[in-house]
Amino acid sequence: FALVIPASLEIPIGKSLTWKEDTLIINPGASIDNDGTLKNNGIINYQGGAGTFTNTGLYKGRGSFNGNFVNNGTISSGN
Repeated sequence: FALVIPASLEIPIGKSLTWKEDTLIINPGASIDNDGTLKNNGIINYQGGAGTFTNTGLYKGRGSFNGNFVNNGTISSGN
């Protein structure tokens, strides 16, 4: 199973998103803006490596991320 994000994914302050398994596909040039909490236990994959993940919140989990990552927040491995 895969979910495709065509343009942008925004997680606002005080909100959270948990990606439990499988692959979250981010289209080329699309963006992820995390101001809340993103827990990744699957795979987040930028198609073609183009696009940006900007983290000003909390990124955690056991999953993998393939693409550009700008971190101005907190990264915590595991659950």
